[in-house]
Amino acid sequence: MSESGYRILDEPRPGHLSHLIVRPFWPLLSLMLYGGWIAWPWLAFNAYALQGSSLRRELLLIAGALAAVVAIIVAVEVLEQTTGLPEWIYPYVRIGLIVGKITFGYLIYMSQERSVALYEHFAGPAQSGVFVVVAAWLADRFVVGLLASGPAILRLVLL
Repeated sequence: MSESGYRILDEPRPGHLSHLIVRPFWPLLSLMLYGGWIAWPWLAFNAYALQGSSLRRELLLIAGALAAVVAIIVAVEVLEQTTGLPEWIYPYVRIGLIVGKITFGYLIYMSQERSVALYEHFAGPAQSGVFVVVAAWLADRFVVGLLASGPAILRLVLL
């Protein structure tokens, strides 16, 4: 945003995709409503378009969220194979996965919110993400149908 040699370190450096930056509320809402299939790529894209000081941290949090979900699923699968888990535990595992995803999403939201606030102060308002949320609502049944026919681990990670 600053054209001169002087630059505030926390100030985002949006590039040619800056016109697509949205407030991170919208990807977080899509995570809560539709799951990771839309939210993780959208959060990563928003971080890249924003080019804020926490870009690397945000991308690492997304990768960490995916890795944590996969690790939990694999751990439950291994425990089931070795010890045989009782049926009552699975709803709690599902709730734990949802809480974990939303926790990571909120951490990314908090990180991006600061950068977007600086972006809006220096460059103007961010875009509304309501159209992507509505498009995700329209596409959700199709995506869930595609994931239903795929591996169970993929469904648990992306939904």
